[in-house]
Amino acid sequence: PTFDFVALLPQFLNDVYKMNDVKIGSLAAAFPLSAPPAILLAGAMLPKVSPSGKAVSLLVAQSASAMAFFLLSKQPAAELLMPALVTISGGSAPALSCVPPDWIMRWGGPRAGLFAGLHDVPGNLLAMWIYSKVPQLLRRGGWTLVLRLYGLQVAL
Repeated sequence: PTFDFVALLPQFLNDVYKMNDVKIGSLAAAFPLSAPPAILLAGAMLPKVSPSGKAVSLLVAQSASAMAFFLLSKQPAAELLMPALVTISGGSAPALSCVPPDWIMRWGGPRAGLFAGLHDVPGNLLAMWIYSKVPQLLRRGGWTLVLRLYGLQVAL
């Protein structure tokens, strides 16, 4: 859900912080920019560490991302938005981009490319379902509930 959050981010910034369009656009555009450096750094680091070191590194990064979602759910001062958004995208990117799913290569064989694309289907269906529930979640608990749900998904 992390990289899909960019679809909800402008509305969140408008509803909660009453930002103007330029500021919203700046934050929304900057949100995914920490992912490429995080992927490059993890791509260089992960092959050099033990399997347990890889797991711990990815767990720490993913946990930081989840905690940043929980921070956003508390609607912090506007000065904390950019650090939280950078932590969310940079913390989630390595787990999504640097860990090849070995089972795809093992079971996919020559059709592994097909399976590599299809393994995203459950997550995309979940994201679609979550988007359909956002209006209900906003009525029920506001952005706090929506962001806690995002944080929970990242933590799991």
